[in-house]
Amino acid sequence: MKCWVHPKEDAVAVCKSCGKGVCQNCAISISGDLYCKSCVESGRIVIRPPTAPIEAEPMPSPKGVPIRALFIIGGVGSVLTTIATIPLTLVFFATFLVMPQTTFQYYRPFFGGEASIPVMVSVLVFAFIAIIFSAIGYLGSYKNYGSGSGAAGFAFGIVVPVMLMVYAVGIVAFLTSEYWYYYYYHYNEIARAFLIIAFIVTCILFGIMLILWGVTHIGTRRFTGHSGLSTATGIMLIISGALMLSTVLSFVALGLLFIAEILATILFFISDIPKVAAKS
Repeated sequence: MKCWVHPKEDAVAVCKSCGKGVCQNCAISISGDLYCKSCVESGRIVIRPPTAPIEAEPMPSPKGVPIRALFIIGGVGSVLTTIATIPLTLVFFATFLVMPQTTFQYYRPFFGGEASIPVMVSVLVFAFIAIIFSAIGYLGSYKNYGSGSGAAGFAFGIVVPVMLMVYAVGIVAFLTSEYWYYYYYHYNEIARAFLIIAFIVTCILFGIMLILWGVTHIGTRRFTGHSGLSTATGIMLIISGALMLSTVLSFVALGLLFIAEILATILFFISDIPKVAAKS
């Protein structure tokens, strides 16, 4: 076959539009196809931009068979945590008042003396149970969706309750320090220092836990079937966690946590569970 423009030249290809032979000098490559100059210059060739690849919808990566029971336990834990935030706010605020050297004796009665020990310890024990139950819900996010932050949130959800018990020991030591003061002169200051250190460490771990919980909700929002609620819950938890890390605003953080845990309760109970195809 000869080139239809240059009859003495051998054709190297056929125009994809008109089917005429074209030589090396006449062939024009467009998007991997060859055309003649006539078709290109006449505007008969429509060049379409390459289509962008369609991103695959993210899919959860369950660790084994998904289990709704973990979310149900987490929902119950969120209910308990919502209740616990109210008295826990008072305990945290009381601790904050006695932190300065110049005010701890003045605000000491705010704790209520030794008679308040059972009440304060009971509050922390209740919070201990509530947080562990809530943490199981984030274990569910790892188990059902493959969320790494959910696994980390569960781990911190075990560490924080343990630290709350250390904090409870600090409260008991502080409220009984007047009695032991007669046996050891510096016991008062040691008990106060122990309470403050326990309080600060508790706030830091608590804050990290809340941030991890928030990141988990945001990271799994496409899997729950309730993206908006997941995002709102995550943002509230992250803000609460950031305030908790500051220590001085820990009681404000607990106020926001009250709202966040209400949202988390709803979310845990209504979140979708991935369907795993049965193996033949």
